[in-house]
Amino acid sequence: MWCSCPIRSRSSCPAFKATRPPGKRYDYSNLGAGLLGHLLCRATGRSLDDLMVERICRPLGLDSTRIVATDRMRQRLVTGHEAGVGPVPLWRYGVLAGCAALLSDAADLVRYLEAQLVPGDDPVGRAIRVTQAERFVVQQGVLAMGLGWHLTGQGDNRDWVHAGGTYGCTSYVAFNPVRRVGLVLLTNSGIHGWIPAAGSQLFEYLCGRPYRIPQLPRSTTVAAEELRRFEGRYRYVHDRSTVRATVEQDHLRLRSEGEPDQGVAAFPLGAGRFIAKSAAVAFKFDLDPATGRVRSFAQHEGPEPLKAVRID
Repeated sequence: MWCSCPIRSRSSCPAFKATRPPGKRYDYSNLGAGLLGHLLCRATGRSLDDLMVERICRPLGLDSTRIVATDRMRQRLVTGHEAGVGPVPLWRYGVLAGCAALLSDAADLVRYLEAQLVPGDDPVGRAIRVTQAERFVVQQGVLAMGLGWHLTGQGDNRDWVHAGGTYGCTSYVAFNPVRRVGLVLLTNSGIHGWIPAAGSQLFEYLCGRPYRIPQLPRSTTVAAEELRRFEGRYRYVHDRSTVRATVEQDHLRLRSEGEPDQGVAAFPLGAGRFIAKSAAVAFKFDLDPATGRVRSFAQHEGPEPLKAVRID
């Protein structure tokens, strides 16, 4: 549900069935990046951390970028905070380390952006150029994909962008080689929707383009008795997976059943609407007008809402 659960075993992979031919439609996939990292480890017989250090970190001088933190890094490691809730532990990725397990700091990421802005003629520089090349057009003139990079705009206004986050930390990185501008934005708060929005507008400003100041949706106070109306088990229509909603103080906590993740905190906006500040996900609950009982919710995260029906 939240792209944070590990692959339980390789035996689950053969059960996967593609719904369309490769290269026909864009979908962002944490699972895909994590699986690629796992396959690289299997193909080389080495850990992903060793490969990253040898092929990327050491050539670029990134001494504070690792999957396995060094002693010096651990001394400077910040505590992440789930938006509106409080401190949270680091995620443990297991075989999905390739999707988001890297630890880094602003100085290393600035150095990494410098290499992106002016790639060298060595093997790393040539590899950087390969990752920056357009591979798939999502919307002409608006969005395309490189290898890991989102390519936005066109001409002199083409930017290379990537954002990421857990429920405790959020990052945003962008650069424009024509304008020679780069931006690194890091925070130890899991506000995955707002930080990338703020980063993109700050980058617009740095590039001398029109910008706007994004606003984080403000939650409202709802009595615990009212919140309890939304408690229960829900089953997603698209994949039959189930989640449980429970009340925690002034918000709901939605957790995938049978998975080890912490779930997501959803704060009330009123009229059956909730916002997960840490994951850029909105929920709209549907109530039976006759009884007032909650019947389902729609999860708004991607291009199409995901519906979940109440089953208890």
